[in-house]
Amino acid sequence: MSPELEKSIKERIAAGIGFEQIEAELVAAGYSQESARAAYAQVSQSATPMSPSVISSGTDLFKKGCEIAKKRLDVVALLGLSSATMNIIALQIDVTESFSIIGILAGIGLIAFVVYLLGIFAAYFIIAKAPAQQVTIEQGLIWSLKNILSLFWISVLVFFIVFTGLVLFIIPGIILSILLYFSHLAFIHDGKRGLQAVLRSRAVVIGRVVQVLKRLGVLILYSILIAIIVGILAAAFEVLEITSIPVLALFEICTQIITAFLTIVVIAAANQLYLELAQDRPVTEPEGGVVTKYKVMAFFGPIALISIMALLILLIGVIGAAMWGLADANDDHSSVNAVRSQVVFTEQVAEQYFLEQGSYTDVCWIILPVVTETENVECFSNETEWVLAAETNGEYWCTDVTGYGKQIPGPLNGRTTCLNLPADGEESEPTTIPQSEAATTTPDTGEVLPMM
Repeated sequence: MSPELEKSIKERIAAGIGFEQIEAELVAAGYSQESARAAYAQVSQSATPMSPSVISSGTDLFKKGCEIAKKRLDVVALLGLSSATMNIIALQIDVTESFSIIGILAGIGLIAFVVYLLGIFAAYFIIAKAPAQQVTIEQGLIWSLKNILSLFWISVLVFFIVFTGLVLFIIPGIILSILLYFSHLAFIHDGKRGLQAVLRSRAVVIGRVVQVLKRLGVLILYSILIAIIVGILAAAFEVLEITSIPVLALFEICTQIITAFLTIVVIAAANQLYLELAQDRPVTEPEGGVVTKYKVMAFFGPIALISIMALLILLIGVIGAAMWGLADANDDHSSVNAVRSQVVFTEQVAEQYFLEQGSYTDVCWIILPVVTETENVECFSNETEWVLAAETNGEYWCTDVTGYGKQIPGPLNGRTTCLNLPADGEESEPTTIPQSEAATTTPDTGEVLPMM
């Protein structure tokens, strides 16, 4: 390797330029891809790049992000408009009854979601390449589309590794989320893919978790303050009862533009922080033990997720069954109380009938329709006595001419009082009459009528 080439690579590493860009420059200069990678590996092992004495504060990172966001308002508009489109369509679907229109709106919403997703990854690429390379939105979207599977796979790995840490008493998951925060930037700057990108992010952050956490915390705090202001404006719209669709749509677009601006600010700040952290951490091969540990966590993540979901489903089923049983018990109790109240109420109806007719002979036809909560009802009467009993959930509730109104051990078996057996010759066989016919059927005078 010539001294000039070695010096050139060292200068780029010291400036925070990533492997992917250095490799591209060497290939453009006439070197083969293999030669470029070998030269980079050799220099990166021996290079002593400039180490920043102080990493930029959270406030400085936020200001830097705002400056970059103001320069790339085109990217802000792309994210803001696509996000606003999704939200407006969702609101419109709620008030639309036509299935054909809903289908069209859903299709437009899906396109907006895809554009937003590609726009997020394109924003990472556009910001990471600035200022050395001015990338257009079109170039960014094309790059995002070409690398969407790699970017998505990195997201999946980060999710499952962090989820494994969350399962291990939460705090390890928080630490892992900070260690792996720059995985996508490692893919863009250093050309690392999959687990290698995850491990590159870890290598950059390891030993400086608290410093990174403080700076990310400041970025989040600024974002929350701005979100609170937007929330206050949204609340004002509700208080003023503004219902104009154009006005609400315009407010939604403005809200999403602000959110998109903050998104670009955070991405730009994260990119600057990554470059500063990576200056004294040249790209090296991770240790075998670290690779194995992260592979295990990535493998355990989906297993843990499926297991927890299964346990939640089982727990929901058990709770649901218990609540269902309790509801059934309450329904049974309510049914018993309703039957008991109706049985007792028949006493008033029977007494009113006696005052009008002078006997209880046909009173069953009058009091049977009073009991509507169960079909298992018996009623017997003669000139001076009557009795009615209703069965529900295996319990028999009875009342008679004496106003008994209590539970009895079993069915009446033809007697005309709740507890006393009828005298010889007075008992008659019960006749089953459908409940629906009770109010309209007229028995022969003097007949003792059972009813079920």
